[in-house]
Amino acid sequence: QTASRLSQEEIFGPVLLVQTFRSPEEAVQIANHTPYGLSASVWAESVGVALDTASKLQAGVVWVNCHNMFDAAAGFGGCKQSGFGR
Repeated sequence: QTASRLSQEEIFGPVLLVQTFRSPEEAVQIANHTPYGLSASVWAESVGVALDTASKLQAGVVWVNCHNMFDAAAGFGGCKQSGFGR
C-alpha cells in the first residue's frame, strides 16, 4: 500500500509517478490499489511478462511498451470511478 497522494488521485498530467516493486505481482497490487482506473502503461523487457501483467490491471485501457496510442475505432472507458466506469 502507498500513502502517496499522487498514487491515490486521478490527476490529468503531465505527471509521472515512479514506484519500486519486487515482482510483477506486487506491481499489479500497487497499481490496482486505487479507486480509479482510466488507463495504464506496462513497460517490460519481456513482452510475455508485460502482457500477463497488463491482463491483471484494473484499467479501461492498458498499453504495453507505449503510451497514449489510440485506435479511433476502439471503445474507451475507465474502470471503477474513472470515465464512464465498467
